[in-house]
Amino acid sequence: MSAIRVACPLCGADDDRPRFEKAGWSIVECRRCGLVYVNPRPDRPDRIYTGAYFEDERYYASYQASRHAYRIGFRTKLRTLGRLGLTGRLLDVGCAFGDFMDEARAHGFDPSGVELCASAAAEAARVGPVHAGPFLEFRSDRPFDVVTFVDTLEHLPDPVAAVRHAASLLAPGGAVAVVVPNVGSRCARWMGTRWHLLLPEEHLVYFDRRTIRRLLEGEGFSIVHEGTAGYGRTLGEILSVLLRGTGWGPRLVRGPLRRIAFEVDLGDLFVVARR
Repeated sequence: MSAIRVACPLCGADDDRPRFEKAGWSIVECRRCGLVYVNPRPDRPDRIYTGAYFEDERYYASYQASRHAYRIGFRTKLRTLGRLGLTGRLLDVGCAFGDFMDEARAHGFDPSGVELCASAAAEAARVGPVHAGPFLEFRSDRPFDVVTFVDTLEHLPDPVAAVRHAASLLAPGGAVAVVVPNVGSRCARWMGTRWHLLLPEEHLVYFDRRTIRRLLEGEGFSIVHEGTAGYGRTLGEILSVLLRGTGWGPRLVRGPLRRIAFEVDLGDLFVVARR
């Protein structure tokens, strides 16, 4: 996989310092704004998002085997959106197979989605309308009340453009809801290069509380909720992450431990902001 050098995806500065080395990739910190990002980064980061991505031990040992667990965390986030008075049309960016969309419908939303992987998008389309392609190419004749980036924004080469495009799709008073890995969390600081979310081929940017605020407020949003995000996980998936690269991951995720599912909070960020 070839690589290209980039300026800071948040502030545009070309002044960084080394932060991590992982799997042959350099992860740096911008000296101006503090954003942590991969530099140089893969020149075509989107090409990994095929059907194989969801069943690859480097990314998901088996997304399909853990979907029931992911829904646990999705429900928690949707309940928060409800408590904030959000309802109506919802666009889920990076909707995968449509599980968040399906839970959103059960919570009273009218869901649509965007997904790069064609096979995943086809399944998600059973829940609601799905654009199979890049988010920045998505257009809609009707505005949305909420745009969600659940474990998505960190994958995008240009998060500023993504949030700006989300703003253009929102009705007056609409909101974005963002869930991202928190490079400033205790877990990330303690684990260092062993942090399970330090995945430079897919996670191109790493936010903390300060940089996610800078991104959203810089695009005209006001923060209405800032907290940590719990994730639904199976015991098999947690063990597979700890044993990533050993070959045990797929067997653990698809084995009987997949039946034990719960929500775990390791300090990642859940931020909701309105315009």
